[in-house]
Amino acid sequence: MLKVGLYLLLILILKTNMTIQAETNNMLLFNSKFLDYIKTAENEKLKKFGTKMIHDDGAGNKTIGYGHKLTQNEIETNKVYGYDINNLTKNQANDILIRDLKARDQLLKNRLGKDYTNLDTKRKQMLIDIEFNVGNAPGIFPNFTKGVLENNINTMKKEYKRKFTDRKGNTKPLTRRNELFSNFFFGKN
Repeated sequence: MLKVGLYLLLILILKTNMTIQAETNNMLLFNSKFLDYIKTAENEKLKKFGTKMIHDDGAGNKTIGYGHKLTQNEIETNKVYGYDINNLTKNQANDILIRDLKARDQLLKNRLGKDYTNLDTKRKQMLIDIEFNVGNAPGIFPNFTKGVLENNINTMKKEYKRKFTDRKGNTKPLTRRNELFSNFFFGKN
């Protein structure tokens, strides 16, 4: 009986240590500088003035907070993560952003495995940003992803630029977003 109790205690300690380690990694990955950058890139008016909680992303998608694209189910239920869309607070928008970023981090872990989990924080953040903004970073930005995984700064600088297609079918560069990305990850040019 004592052995079973000690075994269960050891499992509890290991799980607790793993949870603490995971939260420490999340704090490093989702640090205030990275979150401020994402907030500025996704919805600077909300970040600075607390306005424009619900908006159009320019490509015709209804978004809330800091770039959360609403699903059909969220539109129908008027809820995101249990929050009422029409009465969101800035704190709730922050929580939604962090949950969305954590989900993108998990997608990248699933898609890229140890190639991703072994990256430093900055390169993980680069891929999370692309994954959050356009989805499927490895599929849509394969050369950029390869550059990040290989730590090839020249490839990263050459391949990070994003564009979008507006409602009329015109493709346009995301000039401001690209500039913010470059300044945050590569330094001011």
